[in-house]
Amino acid sequence: MAEPVLVQGTAVTNPHYDVGGGGTSTIQQHTKQSKCQDPLFAPLFYIDIIAVVAVAAWKGDEAFESSSYSSYAEGYYYASIVAALFGCLLSAGGLSVMMCIPQFLIKTALIFSVVMAFITFVFSIMSGNVLGVVFGLLFFLLSCCYAYCVW
Repeated sequence: MAEPVLVQGTAVTNPHYDVGGGGTSTIQQHTKQSKCQDPLFAPLFYIDIIAVVAVAAWKGDEAFESSSYSSYAEGYYYASIVAALFGCLLSAGGLSVMMCIPQFLIKTALIFSVVMAFITFVFSIMSGNVLGVVFGLLFFLLSCCYAYCVW
């Protein structure tokens, strides 16, 4: 971790700024999000959630009304709860791991993107797919440019 910026011999810390690493000190301002960045998709998300809850409340019991399935309904409920809790735990664990190694993940994703675009290009050549060759080369070049800019 880089040394903090010294002003008149005193370490200055500000929760709104992050002193970057390497041999040089860079300051990046962290801004708090104050408004919705996706005004179209936010209402669609809420409409989707409301629709799922409404359909589940309206038709949910009908799925288990048949005599052969009524005895298993309780098992389905418990299995759903266990699966949801397990999914939440895995997501939280995965997020905490990803937050520890963000630079590695970004570089890995960039390399993977370039390699997969190149493989698509090569396989398109091997199969004689002219359109695949054109798009494979295009995406390979775009992936290389994007990886160079981000890196």
